[in-house]
Amino acid sequence: MESIKLRSTIGKDGILRLQVPTTMQEQEIEIVVVIQPIQKTLDMQNKTFRKGWPKNFFKDVVGGWVGDFVRPPQGDFEIRGMS
Repeated sequence: MESIKLRSTIGKDGILRLQVPTTMQEQEIEIVVVIQPIQKTLDMQNKTFRKGWPKNFFKDVVGGWVGDFVRPPQGDFEIRGMS
């Protein structure tokens, strides 16, 4: 059994068109389609939310650094030969 989750848009004609690639070939299969409208909330319209950033991440983090930025010594680096 293979489970695939897709997001699509129904056209003005009311027809949903799906093209689903599978690893199966030349066999009879059973297909179950569940159509569920997406509730557009303020968070879902926010692009950063859809990219995985937590809610209010930038509001809480921007300007959060206090003090001077100090870069400690980096030490010696390895010299590599040319091959």
